[in-house]
Amino acid sequence: MWPLLLTTAGCMFVGFLLMGIPGALFMSAAGPLLKRLYGKGLNELGDRAWPIAILVSLGWPLAIAPSWLWLRSLTPSTGLCVAGTAGLCLVWGLLLAVLLARPGAVK
Repeated sequence: MWPLLLTTAGCMFVGFLLMGIPGALFMSAAGPLLKRLYGKGLNELGDRAWPIAILVSLGWPLAIAPSWLWLRSLTPSTGLCVAGTAGLCLVWGLLLAVLLARPGAVK
């Protein structure tokens, strides 16, 4: 359990150190979905985009430990757990970017 928590903390620290660049990558990947859901793309977010990117950078690593433990309970294969955890973290990061970019979520 400690390696998972250290990995999560390390990813959060690196995301904060990079000033939200990982979150900006999630937001750019979620850009077409943002445009379809809210009618505003990344260009229309303006000054709200940077704080949202920092929050996404700090939030996506929170999915590492639960997804690893859940996948580890389903299969003993380490390779499948790593790939599944990466996939679930990507989905969580995109969901977080979409939810935080909705109008009125972050001011």
